[in-house]
Amino acid sequence: MKNVLEMLENTGVRYPDKIAIYDEDSSLSYKDYLEKSKTIGSYLINYLDKQINKPIVVFIDRNIESILTFMGIVYSGNTYVPIDCSQPVERIRSMLNAINPVLLINANTTVNPADFSKFEYMDFSNLFDSSINQEDLNLIRNKTIDYDPVYIMFTSGSTGIPKGIAISHRSIIDLIIQFHKTFEIDETSTYANQAPFDFDVSVKDIYNAMYSGGTIYIVPKKLFSSPPLLLNFLIDKEINTLVWATSALRIIENFDAFTVAIPSNLKLVMFSGEIMPNRILNYWRRYLPDTDFVNLYGPTEITCNCTYFKVNRKFDNEDSLPIGLPFQNSRVFLLDLENSSLITESNKKGEICVSGTSLALGYYNNEEQTNVSFVKNPIHNHFNETIYKTGDIGYWNDNEELMFVSRKDSQIKHMGHRIELSEIEIKVYSFDEISAAFCHHENEKIYLFYSSDQEMNRELKRKLLKLLPKYMVPNQFVYVNEMPLNKNNKIDRKRIINEYFKSK
Repeated sequence: MKNVLEMLENTGVRYPDKIAIYDEDSSLSYKDYLEKSKTIGSYLINYLDKQINKPIVVFIDRNIESILTFMGIVYSGNTYVPIDCSQPVERIRSMLNAINPVLLINANTTVNPADFSKFEYMDFSNLFDSSINQEDLNLIRNKTIDYDPVYIMFTSGSTGIPKGIAISHRSIIDLIIQFHKTFEIDETSTYANQAPFDFDVSVKDIYNAMYSGGTIYIVPKKLFSSPPLLLNFLIDKEINTLVWATSALRIIENFDAFTVAIPSNLKLVMFSGEIMPNRILNYWRRYLPDTDFVNLYGPTEITCNCTYFKVNRKFDNEDSLPIGLPFQNSRVFLLDLENSSLITESNKKGEICVSGTSLALGYYNNEEQTNVSFVKNPIHNHFNETIYKTGDIGYWNDNEELMFVSRKDSQIKHMGHRIELSEIEIKVYSFDEISAAFCHHENEKIYLFYSSDQEMNRELKRKLLKLLPKYMVPNQFVYVNEMPLNKNNKIDRKRIINEYFKSK
């Protein structure tokens, strides 16, 4: 297999009448999925005069039209770039300027094309102004290789300008094959899609279902504000597979929603994006004892995930959860923070590095940033092996499982001691009263921002003094009534910190 569309073509033959995707308003069979994608591809091939490997932006919503547009773009031999139009216009413009797309497509969203008049624009409905041209589709397929980019997804840039990460056919194909080898995923899998389509967690929903003939239900966004309704949705649709951000699972625990309804069809729950507090995981395991839980790790730059941990034993609330073992065909290793030598012994911290098929092609149109993170393996000089330096600190535990510690930039020096802020956060999350929390270091102080039913600064300090040395106990406790989340359903730390210091 050299092209992700072979997944759709194979499944379209095996299960033509099966529903591939449901959104809030409609459904799509695999037969229609295939034919409509080919129709869009044929139109774009002609419209773009057979250009290939060009970025095409898709203004997305939580709908079938967005996914059809993605696949149509891939059929045209080009690269889709999902962008959420609810973001500030200036941020979107910076993304567009970073990649200079040949076309903007509105997948039935409320975007205002006048905001981006510099670029060519069309609506989703225009994509069906022609019929399938199999000769053109074959011509383009013969020109493409498995190294060509399928999609570009943006991540925040340290310079303030978002970076577009380009992911190839072979990286996606390898990821999906490894998922099917490693987990119980097949044509009976039903997925409740939580992640926005510009967040790479959604890649696993789209392509795992496409590969084996599973069904995706795109969960209406409003349901995540009402956990009982969300659980009823999972029950009604007989969902058996979740690939969710950690924060989405936390919502269920925060509201103690399993006392209202339990989605007993769940066979597999995979989570990623943030550290999973064991208190939240234990809540899910208590109500779903027969469900398999998997902790996934990996930045967008390595095509979603490079390690996994099948939760196979009991963990106390204050324990750290492993990120586990590398997927086959990915090499994950630790380099010493001082001299970049290979770390093989247990319990010694180093930077997590990755090599193999999973590596992204780099940051699109950004050679400088690509050369900072995608570098030659310093361990040997025998051939030019590219590795990705994640910027994450980890170590191998005594079970030879990889443990995540923190980002390199969250390791601080405080009162003469080197401290991992994530270690404090793990202890805070072990307290039943805490619904969300994070630490921040500024002006030689450690700040703990937390949410709970009520302010509990003194009690928190008292509890932490029993678990941590005094120098690790935060200097300032900041109660936040409700933690805002960013568009990827992670705690919006930057916003909270900015609002706090602005108020001071």
